[in-house]
Amino acid sequence: MSSVTANGVSLCYAESGAGPAAAYIHVIGVASYARRLVAPTLVLRGSNDRKLAAALGEEMPRTIPGAHLHVMQGESHSLVIRSAAPRQVVMAFLAAQEAKHV
Repeated sequence: MSSVTANGVSLCYAESGAGPAAAYIHVIGVASYARRLVAPTLVLRGSNDRKLAAALGEEMPRTIPGAHLHVMQGESHSLVIRSAAPRQVVMAFLAAQEAKHV
């Protein structure tokens, strides 16, 4: 699991370079770490992601307290790198979190 934190907001995403993503995520015990997140968290996944099973992508926000799941229709894995629309979702999420703290 990788995460980016900006202004107290964590954005978490799963990466796998060593075998199937689901096995990798469960082997390293991501859920035990995810349950401890206290920052607002956005879980962003593409509907066409073939590296990370839909069920696993939907499990993560249920594991992270207060997390928000946003599924980008037509997007695949590494969606934030591949197109602007997912980045706009991330920026809107960060702006909304920042507005709560002003």
